[in-house]
Amino acid sequence: MINAEIDDKNCKITLKGIDNKAKDMSTAMKIIAKDLQSSIEYNFEVGGRYSSKDSYLIGALYEPR
Repeated sequence: MINAEIDDKNCKITLKGIDNKAKDMSTAMKIIAKDLQSSIEYNFEVGGRYSSKDSYLIGALYEPR
């Protein structure tokens, strides 16, 4: 008969830490909100994200006359 013992103490500690951080998402949401605000402000400054013929969306649809 073979007996094996696995010490998963460090794994349990790591998973508990991840679980605790996942319960409070306020820090992640603040970072996401700040990035979103910066993106929106930039879009207003340049007149819209897809307003240029060089942009990804409009550039694909742009047909020169």
